[in-house]
Amino acid sequence: MCRAIYLTKLNKEQPDKNLFGIVLNFTVNSYQRGNKDGFFIRFNNTELRTLDLNEFIGFILQNKDNINNSNEICLHYRMATHGKGEEWVHGWKFNNYSCYHNGVVEVKNKKILNDSYDFFKAVCKEEQLKYK
Repeated sequence: MCRAIYLTKLNKEQPDKNLFGIVLNFTVNSYQRGNKDGFFIRFNNTELRTLDLNEFIGFILQNKDNINNSNEICLHYRMATHGKGEEWVHGWKFNNYSCYHNGVVEVKNKKILNDSYDFFKAVCKEEQLKYK
């Protein structure tokens, strides 16, 4: 199953030098447990969606200080149950939102292959969610 993680600081006034370590630990742990099919992170209006673990870790390393100074961090580590590809990686944008989830969304149309994407698309009433 995918892993969806949301971190928020309770004391927003002080940087937290542990956030980078937490993010890196979740990344390594999730990868070791089979979540190898896509990676998503969002913090301070910056985000990355990728299929490449090395790109993801490089991005985290480059943004160590920004991560530590973030008040909120969203992470998603994908374990594919259907297709693989960038369009399957969670972290879709619409309006001022970025959305992802963990688990399976029940859909009536069994021909739908990407339950998460189609769920958010329907709920948000967007013609197409952006994944780039």
